[in-house]
Amino acid sequence: MVTQKRSHPASSENRDPLQTTGINRRGLLLGGSLIAASAVATTAFPNAGYAELKEYPPGTTFPGRIGRTIDESQPAWPAPIVAKPGSPNVLFIVLDDTGFGQLGCYGSPINTPNINRLAEGGLLYTNMHTTALCSPTRSCILTGRNHHSNAMACITEGSTGYPGSNGLIPFENGFLSEMLVGQGYSTFAVGKWHLTPAEQISAAGPYNRWPLGRGFERYYGFLSGDTSQYYPDLVYDNRQVEPPKTPEASRPTSWTRP
Repeated sequence: MVTQKRSHPASSENRDPLQTTGINRRGLLLGGSLIAASAVATTAFPNAGYAELKEYPPGTTFPGRIGRTIDESQPAWPAPIVAKPGSPNVLFIVLDDTGFGQLGCYGSPINTPNINRLAEGGLLYTNMHTTALCSPTRSCILTGRNHHSNAMACITEGSTGYPGSNGLIPFENGFLSEMLVGQGYSTFAVGKWHLTPAEQISAAGPYNRWPLGRGFERYYGFLSGDTSQYYPDLVYDNRQVEPPKTPEASRPTSWTRP
């Protein structure tokens, strides 16, 4: 998960998250999914004609002044919730169908230099256990709970009508993204989701178990367990979109058969 300090809403309201660069994002990467969270506060609009924006903690006494006229009054605004100074970046990388044998830092013959560099600055676990399936593993990482407590004993398509296995993650099992949003982070997810029941991923919804319903403010990826690498079923936020290109459009002309 990527996390970053939030900029003022007016500066980023209509910005395409996939095109944004140069921002210190704090993010979360989930097995083909990128999730970012950010939080930055500003107290002035330098180009808006206002010298300073007076803010105060929500729920406290209004520090401005209300007079009989606008000239006798002074506005003040509840301050946005932002991450505390020094809040760390958080990055989760979840790779499906991957084990110790695929990571160079554990002695694999596969060259993984970037992962190796991350491992050099952190901890390596030698007795790591997973749920061996993508949906249950994701649910555990995002909630910090056992997969049966998340009703995710199997992948979403393998759910059954029994407790611990119905594929409906209880809303009281808060996602890390929901917790970070409440602490002033913005959240962003990209790639495979696979946490929504299969019967709820169509345009008909419901959307409360889609990424934007579980604490992620933006999303770009696919909701099911797999999709075509060439003609993917893509979702942007809460809407289905067409891939930006097809293999035919990307293929050099010299490769195209007559």
